[in-house]
Amino acid sequence: MNYLEGLTLTKPKSYTTVILTKEPNGFLVEFPQNKRIFAKLVNIPGALFGDESPYDRSFYIPRHQLNALKLALGSKAVWREAPELQKDLDFQNTPQETLQDVLSRITPEIDTSYMKIEPYSFQKLAVAWAATQKGMNQEVKGGLLADQMGLGKTIEAMAIAGYFKSQGWIKNCLVITPATIKTQFAQEIDKFTYERSIVIKSRNKGFKDRKALYDQIRKEKPFFTVINYELLYQKEVADMVVVGKNKETGKEKKKKVFGDYLDLNEIKDIGYDMVIIDEAHKMKNPKTEIATAIRQIDAKYKLLMTGTPIQKELKNIFQLFDYIDPSILADPSLSFEERKEFFETLFLMIRINPFIRLPQNLENINDDLLQVFGEKNEVALRRKFNPFLLRRLTNDVSDEMPDEIIQEIIVEFNEEQLEILEKIHSTIENYKEDIEKEKDAEKRKSLEDMMKGLLQTRMIVCDSPSLLLESKSPLIKRLVGKKKKFKSVQKLDRLLEIAEEIIFENNEKVVIFSKYARTADLIQQELLKLIQKRCKEEKIDTYQSLVYKGQTKQGCKYRDILQKEKKDTSLAVCSECSFFNQCETRTKYAWLFQNDPQTRVIVATDAANFGVNLQEGKHLVNYDFPDEFSTYLQRNGRIRRLGSKHDKVFIYNMFTKDGKDEQVYKAIKKQIQLNDKIIENKELDNEAIRQANEEISNVINQL
Repeated sequence: MNYLEGLTLTKPKSYTTVILTKEPNGFLVEFPQNKRIFAKLVNIPGALFGDESPYDRSFYIPRHQLNALKLALGSKAVWREAPELQKDLDFQNTPQETLQDVLSRITPEIDTSYMKIEPYSFQKLAVAWAATQKGMNQEVKGGLLADQMGLGKTIEAMAIAGYFKSQGWIKNCLVITPATIKTQFAQEIDKFTYERSIVIKSRNKGFKDRKALYDQIRKEKPFFTVINYELLYQKEVADMVVVGKNKETGKEKKKKVFGDYLDLNEIKDIGYDMVIIDEAHKMKNPKTEIATAIRQIDAKYKLLMTGTPIQKELKNIFQLFDYIDPSILADPSLSFEERKEFFETLFLMIRINPFIRLPQNLENINDDLLQVFGEKNEVALRRKFNPFLLRRLTNDVSDEMPDEIIQEIIVEFNEEQLEILEKIHSTIENYKEDIEKEKDAEKRKSLEDMMKGLLQTRMIVCDSPSLLLESKSPLIKRLVGKKKKFKSVQKLDRLLEIAEEIIFENNEKVVIFSKYARTADLIQQELLKLIQKRCKEEKIDTYQSLVYKGQTKQGCKYRDILQKEKKDTSLAVCSECSFFNQCETRTKYAWLFQNDPQTRVIVATDAANFGVNLQEGKHLVNYDFPDEFSTYLQRNGRIRRLGSKHDKVFIYNMFTKDGKDEQVYKAIKKQIQLNDKIIENKELDNEAIRQANEEISNVINQL
């Protein structure tokens, strides 16, 4: 659907959705399948539907036919009151300053002597932007830092926090990160700043260990505290209650009853002046425990970081900007739930999902029955959040970043793959029929779960059907039949050809990503055969390929010892570590890829897509794809980073023609287009950023 400017006239849970549109002037009408409504709307003069409609098959009713539309819909439309509609219009038309306005007020003389390593000029611009008050009331410092992957958002965040401290605005800062990168973040703090950090983590005693760390923070007052998302919503086990007995043994079955939040209460009790949230898209869904917990952390200054604020759907930006300041996207006098509904009504198009079974009683329609089918008023939306978001692309700092060349590698299914896929398709159709007939909710849910599992299996078939041989699922065993072995697939064969050329002909390094640990293991197995064979033929020392996945150990024993002894943890370098030969950690594997000329390949799952610097690699292969485009971009950002020695990096996206992997890849490209449409800077922003960069560079040159 093309850009649409309009006003939703019906309430969020109305059976029919009616939107007054500006161009063409008329009404967009959506409703679940209903022959009576359809027949009435068709008879309205000027009505258009299907391919003739300007709204991607939604009904179009001309503006002058409002009375006829109301009559046709009757009680199936619940109309909003005039004051509500006026409130929408007033908020939408309320003036807001622009990013250009903010950048025109920045202080170009940004002193970053508090950093061990001088930031780039474009990174200093991020500091100046964050330190400048924003909005019509000019009350917000901080904001959403959305620089493209690889531009150094972590360094920018540290520099921003350090600047706020140097100005006397803050005394401490909480950093919230994914669990996989909190140690990495602390290492970056040691490397780039003079500040001390404490990482919240457990050893053997669980919360007792973490409680000791919180007490240490209260006593020693380090500037940075680093914690992962999951700890914020962890609750204490308040009791164990009996829920039944085991029929065979007679033993009681017990269930944990959870009480209060543990770590969140400690964080709130300590109190932080500033919070930095890395990979902030993880808090996108307001209903999740992550988002609920973070909303309770009320620091004065908030800096959110993500290169992909939208994450699939436009609605995902609400939680981010609402946390920065409730007035950005809604009326701040409303409650959180009311602000969320206000935002969705103004900027989204929502209908009852036409593809699911509706309950007989539609008086209490819950959110699970609703579906976002489009966006509207995108220009007004961007105007609202524009000054609070700073995003630079790699093109904006092209002197410091390598160019990215993307190649699509398309392969074909072999006969065995097609045979398995045909069985999967047939089984899915049978499940659909069974689900339609099944009246028991639990049994229907079980059938739906099995069907979802089969849909996911289609991606594994694209990777290699041989992976199915390892499955213990009775359903998968029926699909495989008596097969003991499958032929190699084109996709894996082509990958090995690409890897061989990179390693042996180009004498370069490559990172290979897969969504699945089993696929990563299969790739590693075949790569090792290839590497050993070629090295033997050429009579050279064998090259190394490493697997980096969720099961790969985290942490650094050397760093922990230095921290315990209160020594500089930036000294924890693998080459100086006495535990090096026994170590099998992610830290070591990443270090080897970066520093060891014999380590030519890392085969990784998405455990490696956050906070891991692999810019020694000139090539990256996406053997299959994650569900979200942010994860895809994070993958590619492992090699396209500041500090890369390469002028160009090469990304190879592999998929099977007409396969599930091709579908996912196309969906990722669509998500990127949506993100670009809403978030990317327009010409005015780019010019303002360019001028601000020049001003800061001029100051630096004068020093």
